[in-house]
Amino acid sequence: MAALIKNATKFTVVGGAVYWSATQGVWGTCDEGAEVGRRLTKSVWLTTLEQTPKVETVQTNVLDPVAKNWNAGITFLFNGAANLPDLCKNYSSKIQETIKELASGQKSA
Repeated sequence: MAALIKNATKFTVVGGAVYWSATQGVWGTCDEGAEVGRRLTKSVWLTTLEQTPKVETVQTNVLDPVAKNWNAGITFLFNGAANLPDLCKNYSSKIQETIKELASGQKSA
């Protein structure tokens, strides 16, 4: 019996929503649908304005530190990428010298 009442309630709510949307013109032509959208937006907007308390806001730019850190990170990244060829060249020459020294026996491992 509870399942019957539960399903009947669901069908009633869905049926009512479909009936209401059909009477409002949602399922009509494009122009009717656009008019429904305008009416709905207008009513929701007015209700929202009435219910929203007037709050004073202080204009602060909280994104300045974020932008500064972001820019510093990007600069670090691109500087590293720009210096990568020289860095690889320096390390490869050091590796070659170390291998030569180890091969000739001048340096102990």
